[in-house]
Amino acid sequence: MDCLKKLINPTLYYSIYSYIPQSISEIRFESTISLSNLTDHWLNNTLSTLENNRELSFHSKVTSEDVTYHIPMIDLGGRSDEIKNLPVLGDLCEYWNINFSVYSSGRSYHCYGDRLISETDWVKFMGSLLLLNIPGKNKIIDNRWVGHRLIGGYSALRWSNNTNHYKKYPILLGKMSDLV
Repeated sequence: MDCLKKLINPTLYYSIYSYIPQSISEIRFESTISLSNLTDHWLNNTLSTLENNRELSFHSKVTSEDVTYHIPMIDLGGRSDEIKNLPVLGDLCEYWNINFSVYSSGRSYHCYGDRLISETDWVKFMGSLLLLNIPGKNKIIDNRWVGHRLIGGYSALRWSNNTNHYKKYPILLGKMSDLV
């Protein structure tokens, strides 16, 4: 991510976790890695050595020189053809002045913002995601995901496919500005 290259020795956060359906609690083992050590080799090794029913997720939280930032992340629900019919996502991008890389993850879409935001703005950003869900309409945002992430203090999106719950590894579709 280009936005991380501007930071001095950034530290990224990730976790190995077990998915527990419809639960308030999570089983997560959190860790950190410096951007310079985040290589294809590290990722492939981490993915290939995951224990059964464990998944890898990257967090929104990034630190550099004792300052905490967040990568804006979104977990969108819906079918593959629905993302094109969600102009509200364009409004979100414009409001926050952020474009997103969009990945199809099987059951949903994972989106990663192209700039960092402060911790204060991260909480506001998460709140703004909930406002995208219109009463009586299909949910755009997974509100349980937002709840878990607010409790955890960071966003997190899966990068693995190591349990029966998930359908596939996330696959890049493109930039949100080109998709909506």
